[in-house]
Amino acid sequence: MSPLADSGCYKHWHQVAYALLAEGFESALIKRLVGDAFAVMMLSRCCTQAHAS
Repeated sequence: MSPLADSGCYKHWHQVAYALLAEGFESALIKRLVGDAFAVMMLSRCCTQAHAS
């Protein structure tokens, strides 16, 4: 998951979630991610930092 966020291709964490779905991740896992504020915060930070560089 983090390599996607660190790639710089995604500006927002929800774009990473959509990419995970497209790669075949179970939607139940994505739904759990949405409910995890800490995970969302970390993905958001990774996306922001990677997109800025």
